[in-house]
Amino acid sequence: MQYRPLGKTGIKVSPYCLGAMMFGAMGNPDHEDCIRIIHRALDAGIKAGVRHIVYASSVDADNPGESQSAAEHRLTEQYVRESGARWTMMRHQLYMNSLVGLAARMVADGRVTIQPDEIPAAYVTREDCAAASAAVLSTPGHENTVYEITGPELVLRRDVARIASELSGKRIEEVAGPGGVSQVAPVMSGFAAFRNQSNAVQDLTGHPATSVRQLLEQHRGELVSAVKRP
Repeated sequence: MQYRPLGKTGIKVSPYCLGAMMFGAMGNPDHEDCIRIIHRALDAGIKAGVRHIVYASSVDADNPGESQSAAEHRLTEQYVRESGARWTMMRHQLYMNSLVGLAARMVADGRVTIQPDEIPAAYVTREDCAAASAAVLSTPGHENTVYEITGPELVLRRDVARIASELSGKRIEEVAGPGGVSQVAPVMSGFAAFRNQSNAVQDLTGHPATSVRQLLEQHRGELVSAVKRP
């Protein structure tokens, strides 16, 4: 088994890794082929000496509801649990980074559509997800544990619009929508866990999870530039 440094943590980890974000309806639509690839990767890692699998999953994979994405994560979690290796499930909330582009569009349009049945979500940044995973890999005591990796607060589109308006200086009008419109990609429709919120990021890393305001403040320039768009 070969090992490499994990950033500046001072520890070394195995280079065995599989990035599976584009499996399923978002990328490879052949469900059975995706399952075969994931199983082969896990089996190869264990055969090579991997003894601890840290899996980036989806919040509430135990209760996927109608979400195809959460259901697929649940199946993979089950395979990992049955692999014989120690495991840690890092169940990510919706990624907050996508809100930067959304906020810029709100500023450029000068309006935002608010659905009456919108579900708030505890969006989390990819950076916080990475920091939480690094903490799990670099400290003991996380074996056979599930962490829900979320942001610090529940957020609605009107909250994003309000912050974007304050940072850009442009008024954003709220327009009432008809309802019944999915707020995410079809593969995530029916997601049962938008409201799941935890303190796992702070517990694991020692610092609070990034808020939507903090992220948008980091991208204030993009919001100001959006004011000038036709």
